Amino acid sequence: MLHGRLHSRLRCLERRIAARLPLNGKSQPKCLPISQIDAWARYYLSSYFTCPLSRFHNWLGVQLQDLHTRRGSHLALVAPRGSAKSTWVSLAYPLWAALHRYEPYILIISDSQAQARLHLEAVKQELEDNSTLAEAYPAAVGRGSPWGQDRIRLANGVVIEALGTGSKIRGRRNRAERPSLIVVDDPENDNHVTSAMQRDGIQAFWIEKCLSFDAGMLKRGRNTIQLHSLAQSWSQGVMYDCVRLELDDRR
Repeated sequence: MLHGRLHSRLRCLERRIAARLPLNGKSQPKCLPISQIDAWARYYLSSYFTCPLSRFHNWLGVQLQDLHTRRGSHLALVAPRGSAKSTWVSLAYPLWAALHRYEPYILIISDSQAQARLHLEAVKQELEDNSTLAEAYPAAVGRGSPWGQDRIRLANGVVIEALGTGSKIRGRRNRAERPSLIVVDDPENDNHVTSAMQRDGIQAFWIEKCLSFDAGMLKRGRNTIQLHSLAQSWSQGVMYDCVRLELDDRR
């Protein structure tokens, strides 16, 4: 019990130190030693994280903290609308993973290409306009080539790409790297939920192209991938059911 309280107080102290604004920019190091993703997000993305973190956000921060070290894992997240799922998983986490180069090739997939582009645009805005990030990560923040509405390459070589549900995933690569992180945010629309034919089509897409991989997607050495799914309903949605059943089968 004492150990748990001490750990909690140390985490709280770390967040408070990380949230303090610098008094003199010249005296600050290029990269602040913020090891926890929740404190990192509140400091570098302060315009998004304006309220105290809830228990759900604290739990999510723990899940995301070392997810890049647990290769081959899947995280299916279901939470009410307005609970900042996209802010955490489609903005903060991809940025954190890309700037630290934990993930060399990141895919953000949504119901439509246009919707996925909106998520990528939010990431681009932080990379282009966030001076705090630019000062802390000078070797990573900066326009690479390409730098478009569907695909961007950071200065450190990491690629982030926006795709719509049904897009071809096989064969995509960032130089020698295959997709290492897949973020799925709102992959269905109303038609997918109400139509049996649409549900079958989307289920086939996720099983064949995202949850299963053929030899054409493999390379020499260790092959690992992560899938993050933001399912939007507790009782409806083939995406949530598909991921849940797939994970049950692999236990």
